[in-house]
Amino acid sequence: VAQRLAPNGPRKIAVAMGHAMLVLISWLSLQLVSSIQPTEQGPSSTSVPGFLGSLRGHEAGIYALAVSDQLVASGSKDGSILTWNLTGAAMQDASRAMETPLQKLAGHAAGVTALTLRDELLASGAADNSTKLWNVATGELVRQLPHPKTVFGLSISGKQLASACWDGVARIYDLENEVEPMELRGHTGGLYEVSHSPLDPTLLATASADRTVRVWDLKTGRQLWKFMHKDHVTALDWSPVNFTLATGGWDRRFRIWKIHAEEVAKCRDDSVCADLSPEHVARHPQLLWSVAFAPEGRQVAACHGAVGQSPAVVVYEVSTGERLRRLGRHKDTPLALGFSPSGEYLVSAGMDRKVLIYSATEHLDDMPVGDKDDAEERLNWLHDLEDLRGGSRNASSIADLARELARKSSKTTRGSKSGPSFRHAMPGVAFL
Repeated sequence: VAQRLAPNGPRKIAVAMGHAMLVLISWLSLQLVSSIQPTEQGPSSTSVPGFLGSLRGHEAGIYALAVSDQLVASGSKDGSILTWNLTGAAMQDASRAMETPLQKLAGHAAGVTALTLRDELLASGAADNSTKLWNVATGELVRQLPHPKTVFGLSISGKQLASACWDGVARIYDLENEVEPMELRGHTGGLYEVSHSPLDPTLLATASADRTVRVWDLKTGRQLWKFMHKDHVTALDWSPVNFTLATGGWDRRFRIWKIHAEEVAKCRDDSVCADLSPEHVARHPQLLWSVAFAPEGRQVAACHGAVGQSPAVVVYEVSTGERLRRLGRHKDTPLALGFSPSGEYLVSAGMDRKVLIYSATEHLDDMPVGDKDDAEERLNWLHDLEDLRGGSRNASSIADLARELARKSSKTTRGSKSGPSFRHAMPGVAFL
């Protein structure tokens, strides 16, 4: 009887009906327990070492992040900015930390594509061709800076704000006086990112769709160096302890460039700027979107993702270029990341509408296995990417792109198990 009712259960033959029922109940219990899947836990959970939890309140993809030791600010496709409490006490309260932002800042008419935070000043750039300055303690909008096109990058150093605009010009604003900004011209494509050197704020780096990273002397406005990628350069960050730059882009390469202090002095004073090659190069499987140094300067993180592919954050050792950690909990492309100034937290966010928080002191991988994107999810990804880049494609061209995606996906399915692969997320597009 027991064998007939539970053929996959214990093979011991039960003679008595009561014993047979016990065997059946035991087998059913084991089947139920084995079918339960672990669920994502809150910030106070220890089920995944190093993963502290997710902040969930956005209704659209997240394009930008700014992180302090007390706050996280996240900017979304729908034009909203949410701020979150990142203090140790709040992180112990899973329900509050996961679902309830401190405030919502509304004022942008299009997606928020850049954020930077210094003390109580939050600067936001957006696809509505503006930069806004907020008092993050009160939520008050204190100043607006119009731009000719989308602002993709912002950097604050002292009383100076630098912006990276899609017209190809970096602008340097005085935060104390409303005067015309200093303009840095030389790029032949739109700008994705801008960053002051923490070691010397008169050095500024810019990243561009013209496939270059350029380093500028803000004392004179002169370009000092130009570093080459093979495609759009979407991300850069300076080391906080020396003149080291991390860059990444659509060529799927993460690069570390080291400039010695004496080379900076010689380039500035004698106009002899040595040709430099990257110290380390790492290949990513998909397009890179953001890089960020840890505050001690020994580690640097980069995030990648593209349509139909597994998104991930990768942490590297700066001195060796060795990969230390992989974090793959995002279910869609991560577009922004940052470390808290204390070095306690690593924060990332992206198109899955979540802000994920990790302990930055752990070196453990977190690569849960997720499902592959279906055709509808891939098309939604393309729409989201287009919105991020400013909406330059019309409905018919999106439809053409979708058909091309389906054709390539069909070919890849027949000929490979690795899934579709694309040189660009949106091939052949000159954005904005």
